[in-house]
Amino acid sequence: MRYEVRYLIVAPVMLWIYWQYAATYQLMNRARYLTAPIWLPLGIAFALQNVAFNLTFGSFLFWERPRQWFFSDRIRAADEARKARFRVLLNAHDPGHID
Repeated sequence: MRYEVRYLIVAPVMLWIYWQYAATYQLMNRARYLTAPIWLPLGIAFALQNVAFNLTFGSFLFWERPRQWFFSDRIRAADEARKARFRVLLNAHDPGHID
C-alpha cells in the first residue's frame, strides 16, 4: 500500500491529534497567565496520546516500527519528502518544530 493511501486512512485520527497539539501549544506558550496546574494535565494527556498514536497509526503510516517515542521525533528522522508534508502544518503553531 502506498504512503499516500495510508496517509488518507490515518488522516481523521491525525486531525484529532493535531487539534490537541495546537490547543496545548496555545495554552502552554501563548496564555502565560495560566498556571501550570491548568495546562499540565492537558499536556500530559496529549503526550500519552502522541505516544499511542506513534505506536499504532504512526507505525501504519510509516510502515515500520517506531524508533522514537513521539511522532514529531519520527518525522524529524524521516526523509525529506515525508518531512515536507508535516513541516508546514506543525510549524504553523511552533516555528522550527520540524526543520
